[in-house]
Amino acid sequence: IPNHISLLEPVILASLIWPVLKPRPVITQPYFDMKPFGFIFRIMRGISAPNFIVGTNREKQYQLDACLNEVLSGLRKGDNVLFY
Repeated sequence: IPNHISLLEPVILASLIWPVLKPRPVITQPYFDMKPFGFIFRIMRGISAPNFIVGTNREKQYQLDACLNEVLSGLRKGDNVLFY
């Protein structure tokens, strides 16, 4: 069971907490690449995560390492990170 029923719930949550916490969303690559969403995610300093649903390979493992390193770096700087 997914942690949210629709794709709209994370958008609503982010819009409600954005003014106060300015969270950096972690978003799977396909959504990060969609127009105009990618533009918005980049403004929000979103962090791209690889999509393992369509398979895995060494490149995706490197992308996951980069994603987690960016999350840790942001947390150390005091950033808020939002996973959906």
